[in-house]
Parts: sequence; structure tokens; C-alpha cells
Amino acid sequence: MRVSEIVRRSRGFSYSFEVFPGMGRNGRNIYRVIDEMVKLGPRFISVTYGAGGGNRRDLLSLCGHIAARGVTPLPHFTAVGHTRREVDEVLSSFRDHRFENVLALRGDPPRNHEGPVEDLFRDFSNASQLIRHVKEHHPPCVGAAAYPEGRPDCSREDNLGYAREKRDAGAEFFITQMFFENDCFYRFVEESGLGEAVIPGILPIFGPGQLEMAKNLAGAHIPRPLLQRLMRCRDDAEAFREVGLDHASAQISELVGAGFGFVHIFTLNRWRDTAELLERVRLRDRRRASGPR
Repeated sequence: MRVSEIVRRSRGFSYSFEVFPGMGRNGRNIYRVIDEMVKLGPRFISVTYGAGGGNRRDLLSLCGHIAARGVTPLPHFTAVGHTRREVDEVLSSFRDHRFENVLALRGDPPRNHEGPVEDLFRDFSNASQLIRHVKEHHPPCVGAAAYPEGRPDCSREDNLGYAREKRDAGAEFFITQMFFENDCFYRFVEESGLGEAVIPGILPIFGPGQLEMAKNLAGAHIPRPLLQRLMRCRDDAEAFREVGLDHASAQISELVGAGFGFVHIFTLNRWRDTAELLERVRLRDRRRASGPR
């Protein structure tokens, strides 16, 4: 099913997951991780795409495995390092596997890249160009990335404009970059005019690794109260995880209460932690529904 249709039909608290090809936590096979994730009831599962397509075979296999388990797969696809011909080859392979959706991204240069960055984006310099090409030559439902906190390489107004350009190019839904304060998400949705097509992306901070990822790789703003709580227990792994789960469950519960019932969870292939997060959200929602006693 098309992701845009899945989101449109969803009622109440619904969710999707992001996973990445490779081994799961503690060396668990990713296919076992997917089997456990499927039991949690996601509406779709997205699979990341390595820079330059280094994990294309794994992505195809994993998306096929997800589909065989009765869940809609959403393969990511990044233009970085690809020629137009290579893009068409990858998209044709998606079509051959009957994948109905693709998340079209510009992508970032590999860390070890040497030479002009422009060489990596000769045929598609931005995501809107890739989205337009996909819509013109391949029929799947196309999604795009959105940045509620903005991007370091452009102004806030330009960021909003780029999001609208992606919509106008043919993007039917958006998954946001991680954020930790819901107000920035609400403001982005209102100012961009994208409305219900925007799916909030949530990264639970299960440990110090996720905190560093959020700050250094994604450039996300960590609210001072959350950062202070985390720093107070940085030497206690379980307490650190508890703070992260508490914040993520409160963040999701607030989004659901504000009418954004569909969320996308960056699971980092940690299905047990994801299962606990979902249960905490449901517990919060039950308490809110019951009201004061």
C-alpha cells in the first residue's frame, strides 16, 4: 500500500519504524530483528540506503523480507554518487520487486570522499530534482525528508521553501529529521503549509551513542532540561536509558494528543527498547484518557 494512503487511513496512535541493513544489537541477525519488529504492529518499515548504494543488495533483500511478513516496506534512496543511469537502474530494481514506495533523498557525501563535492551530484544536485525524476519515470509513491529545526546550510525561510519545492515536485509525504521539542515541529507544519503529510520522526535516546548522534551527526538541538537530566546519570547506563525512554514517550504522547497520531521511530534496530517505548506511550495515553481521580 502507498505510504500516503496508510497515513491518511490511520486513526489514533499509529507508527512506523526505521531500520538499517546489517547486524542488530549484540550481533543479532537483522532478519531476526525485523521479525520481532513486525510483531510490534508497525504500519510500514523504512530501510536506509548507504551512500553510493554500497548496501543495495541488502536493502532489496531486507525490504523483500518485510513485505513477506505482511508489512509495507519503504526503501530509502539517495542520489549522492549516482548518475542518472544508475538512479534508473536502482528504481527499476525497486519496481521489479513491486515496492510501491520510495523515500527520495539527496544524501550526504561519504566521510572519506576526496575531491570536489560537486562530482557526487552531477545529475541531481538536490532532492527536488530526484523526486521530479522519479515521478516522471517511475510510478511509486515518493516521500521526502523535512527539517523542523531547519538546516545548517540555509536560512529558515529557504528551508521552508525547499520543503514546498519537494511537495511541488511530487512528494506525497514527509518524514522529519529527529527533534526533541515538539513546538518546533508544530511551527514547521504550520509555516510550511504541508499539513498532515508530515510524519514526525522520533529518536529515542537509549544511550550516550544516540545523544552524540543527535548532536553531532544530525545537528539536533537538545533541550537544556533533557541534557541536564542525561548528564546527571551519564555513568549509569540504565538510568540514562530510563531518561531517554521517558522523554521520547512523553514527546510521542503529546504529539498524539495534539492530533499528530502517526509517528516514525528511528529504532536503531533495537526492538526490545522500541517495544518498551510503545508500551510507555500507551500507558501515558490510558492515564490521560482516564483523567484525574
